[in-house]
Amino acid sequence: MDKNEKIITINQAKKQQKGPGNKKKIIGCIAGLLFLLCIILFAVFQTKKIVIKGNSHYTEGEIAAALKDNTYTGNGLILFLRNKIAPVKTLPFVDSVTITLKGTDQVTVQVNEKKRAGCLNYNGKYVYFDKEGYALEIYEKHYDDVPLVTGLNYKKIALGEKIPEKKTAVFEQILKITMAIDKYDLPVSQIHFNAEGKALLISGDLTINLWNSRELDLKLTELTGILPKMKGKKGTISMKYFTKDNPVAIFKKKK
Repeated sequence: MDKNEKIITINQAKKQQKGPGNKKKIIGCIAGLLFLLCIILFAVFQTKKIVIKGNSHYTEGEIAAALKDNTYTGNGLILFLRNKIAPVKTLPFVDSVTITLKGTDQVTVQVNEKKRAGCLNYNGKYVYFDKEGYALEIYEKHYDDVPLVTGLNYKKIALGEKIPEKKTAVFEQILKITMAIDKYDLPVSQIHFNAEGKALLISGDLTINLWNSRELDLKLTELTGILPKMKGKKGTISMKYFTKDNPVAIFKKKK
């Protein structure tokens, strides 16, 4: 044997035979299998039915249409994974949606709606705002469980922006009142600001005059006990002399 010749073992020979071409074949096979798997999954999980649950203000049709506008809904598995990776945004007052699969052809969408803090009448339509004071939606109809704010004039309201108010304290008062209405489940349908800037709450045939924003939280808490007792009565409840030490509300019957 020539001294320059090398002895190659069987294992070394096998390694030499495994060139770049073999690696490419393996990668190609894996890619092909993955592609085939994707085709199978795409064919199997075809959405035939979408079930909407948890919606209270939006209709099932509105939720379904919003989903289709914002993501692909034709394949349940893709929709499920898409929502897991990056939650689907649908409508302004939908906080989140949870997607679950029922079999291979049905998708269940659990909707979690955000509370509408209140609404304003603007150009013949209703502008709904959230607890931060942002105008998020303009609708032609008024939801009965959302307090309507009246007595304030607005030249311009832009969706996605905070509702403009020259007197910041006034809108802060509105937000406090609307959040308390929601928190304590107060039966208040309207918040009206009169010419003097005083907030009047309308509850059935009762008008509650808060007079000012002092002790506002206490006044609203007190109303949780007052309003149920005054159900069916007509008149005005004045909280002019209401203080922490003197929690007095005066009722004047309507003649």
